Amino acid sequence: MIRHLCGLCLLQLSCGATVNAEVFSWECNSLPVDSGWMFLGEFCEPTTWIADGSYFQEVDDDSCPKEPVGESEAFERSLDDYLASAQFWIEWRVEGNGNTSELIFGAPAALGMGDPFTGVNYTFVVARDMAKLNRGNLLPIIFAPFAAGVAHTHRLELLGDEWYAWYIDGHLVDSGMPSGAFPSRIATLTWLGRSWHEPALNRWDYIRYGDLQEPFSGDFDSDGDRDGRDAFYFAECIAERGNGPGAPADPGCPWADMDADGDVDFADFGTFQRTFTGSNE
Repeated sequence: MIRHLCGLCLLQLSCGATVNAEVFSWECNSLPVDSGWMFLGEFCEPTTWIADGSYFQEVDDDSCPKEPVGESEAFERSLDDYLASAQFWIEWRVEGNGNTSELIFGAPAALGMGDPFTGVNYTFVVARDMAKLNRGNLLPIIFAPFAAGVAHTHRLELLGDEWYAWYIDGHLVDSGMPSGAFPSRIATLTWLGRSWHEPALNRWDYIRYGDLQEPFSGDFDSDGDRDGRDAFYFAECIAERGNGPGAPADPGCPWADMDADGDVDFADFGTFQRTFTGSNE
């Protein structure tokens, strides 16, 4: 499938999940279990479907006991391939219409990572106009409001045991010293949709994670080449993430700043085209 952007013809990724040792991305019209996610289970048969490149979860408590939970559906992946990562990132884009009152119950949409041996955890819960981050019961819970009715891009960057940062739509929400390094020992990633007292509809656009890319490299997936896969994400950086001449590069796009001037624009894309290598595989 071909996408046209500002007169440039760029290859768009086919639907499904792609993965190598450096980056995993679940992008569009594919069921989670067909894209490398392990099905953890469901309760009261939530309604799910795929449309317009997104995965929808409709969770409702009408047919379920009011306590302890309403409907739910959850998936998981191991992060064992990234245990040696000194700089790890994860990014996901989701929109939900669930009430903020559900956040306390881990609903309506949640994404969490954790290690039971080290006790390092990052649990994000997203409602229609607010998200929260819980890193442990002894640490402050961070709340972040945002506009309702649109999808928002969440990003977590980890630098070993030295630093973490949470961004929403490219804006820094919280950062500081983590309680420990992650991923380490046994690391897993889980995401879910859940109702408790109120119904909700979640729309997941993508989940991506991997080793932090080398700045100015033009290599999104850190596999040593510049090919059509990288071009897809390059186009996204220019067209969809608030970048442009003189605008600070979105936190997910410094790898696309090929002239190292702090922004991502068509001058950078020109360099990308001239140095395009194609796949080295």
